Amino acid sequence: RGFNKPSETKIFVSGLPFNVKNKDVEQYFRERCCNDSSSSGAVKSKLIKFSDTGRCKGQAHLTFETEEMAKNALKLHKTSFALNDEMESRNTRWLSITRALNRVDTKKLGRQREWKAKMRNQGSAQKIKNGATEESQ
Repeated sequence: RGFNKPSETKIFVSGLPFNVKNKDVEQYFRERCCNDSSSSGAVKSKLIKFSDTGRCKGQAHLTFETEEMAKNALKLHKTSFALNDEMESRNTRWLSITRALNRVDTKKLGRQREWKAKMRNQGSAQKIKNGATEESQ
């Protein structure tokens, strides 16, 4: 309700290792999702990090060059993230991959929630104010 169709070239990934770098994520998805030799296989990643430490939360937003690459990335849902055999360990994390919501839509809903909360607060403040004036009369 109220959402437009998600972007065809953007995905959200969680379950990444906490010590991963942008170039590692881009390389991983470029190798597994770009099967067309005509495209450059451009992948842009934005890691989500903790504000205090700057360490990766294990989540990222990825933007692919083509819609086909994004569809190939969605097929990697519930696979493990490993660039090479050395990264495999018994502490394997499994990727969760979904389409990313359009940022404009989520901001719009946030403003609607803020407005509703503001109206509720104004209504309760008005009741308190009216109650105080009735008691003084």
